[in-house]
Amino acid sequence: MAFSDCKLALFDFDETLSAADSLLWLFSSLMPSLKGEIHQNLPPKMPWLEWQNHYFQELQSRGHEACDVLGLVENLPMQSGVGELMCLLRAQGWTVVIVSDSNSLVIGRAMHAHPVLKSAVSAVYTNVASIRKGRIEVTQCPGFQFAEGKHFDKAVVVQDLIKTMKPVRKIFVGDGNNDLAGVQQLTKGDVAFARSGKPLEKRIAEHRGELTCEAVVWESLEQVRAHVAAMYPVPPTEELSKDRSTTRVYKTPYTWKQLGWSLSILGALAAAAPFNAGLTAMSLLASRVIRRQKPATKGTVFITGGKMTKSLFTCRAFKEAGYKVILAETADYYFSAHQWSTAVDKFVLLPEHGNTTEGLQRYADALAEHLRKEKCDLFVPVAHTMDVEGDALIPDIMKDTNCKLWTSNASVVKMLNDKSAFLLCAGDAGLPVPRFYKVSTQQQALDVLRNLKEDRISFFLKGLEVDPINRSKIRCAPLDEADLVPYVLDHDIRPDSEFLIMEFVKGKEYCTTSVVHDGNVLVHTTSPSSAVQLNYEHFDSEAVLNWVQAFSETFGTTGTLSYDFLMRDGVPYAIECNPRMHSAVVNFHGKDTKSALVEAYVNPEKFVSAKPVQPAPSTKETFWTYHELSRIIKLQVNTPRKAWSWLKRVVTGRDALW
Repeated sequence: MAFSDCKLALFDFDETLSAADSLLWLFSSLMPSLKGEIHQNLPPKMPWLEWQNHYFQELQSRGHEACDVLGLVENLPMQSGVGELMCLLRAQGWTVVIVSDSNSLVIGRAMHAHPVLKSAVSAVYTNVASIRKGRIEVTQCPGFQFAEGKHFDKAVVVQDLIKTMKPVRKIFVGDGNNDLAGVQQLTKGDVAFARSGKPLEKRIAEHRGELTCEAVVWESLEQVRAHVAAMYPVPPTEELSKDRSTTRVYKTPYTWKQLGWSLSILGALAAAAPFNAGLTAMSLLASRVIRRQKPATKGTVFITGGKMTKSLFTCRAFKEAGYKVILAETADYYFSAHQWSTAVDKFVLLPEHGNTTEGLQRYADALAEHLRKEKCDLFVPVAHTMDVEGDALIPDIMKDTNCKLWTSNASVVKMLNDKSAFLLCAGDAGLPVPRFYKVSTQQQALDVLRNLKEDRISFFLKGLEVDPINRSKIRCAPLDEADLVPYVLDHDIRPDSEFLIMEFVKGKEYCTTSVVHDGNVLVHTTSPSSAVQLNYEHFDSEAVLNWVQAFSETFGTTGTLSYDFLMRDGVPYAIECNPRMHSAVVNFHGKDTKSALVEAYVNPEKFVSAKPVQPAPSTKETFWTYHELSRIIKLQVNTPRKAWSWLKRVVTGRDALW
């Protein structure tokens, strides 16, 4: 049987799809001491939108950041059977719409935690919640003319949907008093599902004589599913059995060819050791005799991430500006060569943390002790992926300090460092990001991809864990149902190894790094990028800069932040945030821009009202010599055009280290 696309399934959200009133649950969870007051002030004692904004402001005043509040919403309990019902509705061809007087941020975050629900819902009509300077603000649902005194009228919304879509059949699933307005728009052949023991059941009984639709009382969504299944039977689809879903794992084996290549590189490096030693000795001599460093008269800066080129670049910038430079790295990188740079006055080791809560606290405590002991004026994290959350603990440890701490607090950094949470927050701020769904089981992934129907060929599975081997390998989902199960089984999706089903955005890739203070972008660079990038040159993109400025202002971030973008039709889509300095910082190698970079860290107030400092368009491209030599060894410079491009880069550009 062919199903019409014009069957409309309408759902309330609170206590219909969710098992609790979302806002009462949220406020009571975060402010249990105000639980009685919250219930006393329920409308009509306080207008509904005013009520929401009042308690969001209360949360803010008690130290609850917007990202913390929204993160908790993902734990909102949902009705059992919601995923199964959504899969059936999509299979039958229903258009699923939520009509609720909650707000967009709460509903969006709750649906994110339930990807099958999220993938089935075509639209949500509710009050609009937005984030401004870290605060959540709620305004009335736009696009409708509600009667005076009504903040949200489901009758008006449902009437508009019916007029626009002209559905051949409708269902409405709800529980509350105000759901009756939606039910009253149903006609003969439609079905109203009222939750047992809730106000809607009583209201339908009171108005039974004027309603022409069928009315069904439900206690569980499974009952709704059974009733809808009888309306339009569908053939069963293949599901993943427990044993089958764990038999295959998508991994790229380490081949003999790769092993041989690795050994050859090690051999080449060993052969080049005498040359390297001689070059290093000559450079050291020249730095001692010719390039005398300025005396450290301006203060002390503490820089982390000692093993990376970007940390060496930052050390040199501060040393040239007249600062005492202390460089730090975790204990397992005790032999980092950067400690012997003339730009480094002292090298310290921090304890390994293993990315555990206890380990990160030990790391942060040791870091704070060094900052106090050395009487540091500036703390500039140039951190590794795993270290940023430890660095972000410093503001809480050193609340009373004169040292400028260039990091946001732990909750903001944790959000930025989580691919899924970052994309959610960027979307909450109204900024362009690819569509995505977070899944924790292979069955979830299969259900979501089926709900996407023909659109699924524009999505691919991407692991949330760092995968340096497969990071550049993208396989979009197949359209053929017969290929869909094998595709999902080729990915090792588990609760402890979650994946994103992410929209594939075709376009050029760019990376950025920015110095941001209290939501103001002070210094910024954009650079063309790729999955594995070791060449950087500044690219002036107003669209990317505007995106970064809007996000920074929304969440009031502080620190050195980096973003990855894909540019489609002139619109930048953010795909990832790294709450740390990016290697693209080498674009500031010019004398003036390097000086401005240091000044931004030292005196951020001077830059707040000015346009962000960026490298000049004529800035030389930066490369790593050994990476360029590897291009020749790997026969990548194999055409005259590529050879000319390579030669031009090496001759006119600059090496990142030397």
